[in-house]
Amino acid sequence: MNTKMKTLLLTLTSLCLFNVSAFGQQPIVENNGERAPVTKAAAVNSPSQPASLRLADTIQRGQNLFSLDEVSAAQIAAADEEAIKAHPNSGQRPPRVGMVREVSRTFGPGSFVNVAPAAADERKVWAMALRSPRALAIRLRFVNFDIGEASVIVYARNGDEVITLGPFSGKGPQQSGDFWTLSLPGDTAFIEFSGTGEPRLEVAEVMNYDKNLGAIIQKQSEGLNQAQPPEEHSCFLDVMQESVNTDARDATGWIAFRQANGGLVFACSGTLLNDLDGETVVPYFLTASHCDITAANVNSVDVRFLFQRNPANGAVPNVFTLPGLSGGVELAFNGQGGNDMTFLRLNGQVPAGVKLANWSTGGVDHNSYGIHHPNGTFKKVTFFQPSDRNDCGYDDEYHIVDVTRGGHAGGSSGSGLFNSSGQLIGHLRGICPKGGDKITCAGDDGDRSIYGKFSVTYPLIRRWLEIGGTINVNRFHGGNELGTPSEPYRTVNGGYNLAWDNTRLKIKPGSYNEAVTFSKPMTILADGGTVTIGR
Repeated sequence: MNTKMKTLLLTLTSLCLFNVSAFGQQPIVENNGERAPVTKAAAVNSPSQPASLRLADTIQRGQNLFSLDEVSAAQIAAADEEAIKAHPNSGQRPPRVGMVREVSRTFGPGSFVNVAPAAADERKVWAMALRSPRALAIRLRFVNFDIGEASVIVYARNGDEVITLGPFSGKGPQQSGDFWTLSLPGDTAFIEFSGTGEPRLEVAEVMNYDKNLGAIIQKQSEGLNQAQPPEEHSCFLDVMQESVNTDARDATGWIAFRQANGGLVFACSGTLLNDLDGETVVPYFLTASHCDITAANVNSVDVRFLFQRNPANGAVPNVFTLPGLSGGVELAFNGQGGNDMTFLRLNGQVPAGVKLANWSTGGVDHNSYGIHHPNGTFKKVTFFQPSDRNDCGYDDEYHIVDVTRGGHAGGSSGSGLFNSSGQLIGHLRGICPKGGDKITCAGDDGDRSIYGKFSVTYPLIRRWLEIGGTINVNRFHGGNELGTPSEPYRTVNGGYNLAWDNTRLKIKPGSYNEAVTFSKPMTILADGGTVTIGR
């Protein structure tokens, strides 16, 4: 989409103010004539190498290494039992992959070791480590985070590889003071604080992953080899060995998240969706409502992409070393009484190499397929055809399909159903008959797969797909105000109130007689003429 943009004139009279934002940035005013097409991909900047990594004996037990007690076998068994109770009626139960452990501790100067003396700018580097023994991966939740111009990075080792998160500054990524980092491989997270003052950080909780995501064994259907991990079951098809649309494949994400009303960690699947704004890239993400991601726990979401086997050498990567996004906003849902949909806007930018899936409100064809993460493991594909049976009580809000090749299991929930053109047409609810932990394979007598229809989802999320990352304003508009091109806001304040970080306000020419205070980083565009804001 190429749109002519002219200079935005800001009339700084009376009460019209441009405040420096909380991020130390002014809003950006664009005036670049013909805009070059923007490709739908965006890279996340890589943080610098930790200074403490190069120093021997930086982390020492009893000094700046803090360890929780080891999770016992009894605690793991109790968590598994609780997970079954949490999803008693699911068509396929999301697998439990971990638990949340309380820390509730402030780590001040006495908890850190100074690993780099003050430089010319008088900044010092401090280091510490937090451990949850024998965890397969660990994740930190910071609270009351407010470090000003100092910075924090969090890192872990994965063999010879170093996985680094951050840098975090101010009040954290969303300036809320309360955030989860992405998960890190191993049982130890290293924290490095750099600044002119003394370090002080509060960690409320950690996620402790206790399930091997390459070999999760849950209850299995009768006749299945109990020693065989379900993700290696013969009916499961490696997506990298099948002919599927690569945008659909690389838009499919693995999700881990905290239970909405409890301390368990579950896994599901979902899909990044393309929107209708050709000039921005926003991580809109579709999954299933029964996975139980709500406004209460959406900031605990950890979404990973490209968790798929390397076709060259057959290697399966550690999921926690892959591109990911942490947290987000719940924009829409249609619960299990509807079509079992949850729609999120994830925080941050779409990582480099990750794709966005196209979509359609059409139906299932005889070459449809689903791409998913059964039992939380690496990516698989299942092929379908329309079913002529519906005796399980599902209504017209669902696609009912027969498996022709492949299979799926718990953890596949929320994953996309695609037509033969690679367009998303649904998201996985489960199976019929309902089977809890049951694995569904081609040829299983009577089993059908149930997908919520995207044709039902679309009217509920149309607004966001039309907005993309651009909120529209037109003072002469007379109808509903949604911020879309056809239903814009009439005031700049209306558009600004909907905006999130790094969105764009596209304003039609005219005089907007209002006072506006900007405190978010964003781009302001005059669409086809001169715009005056002020009184």
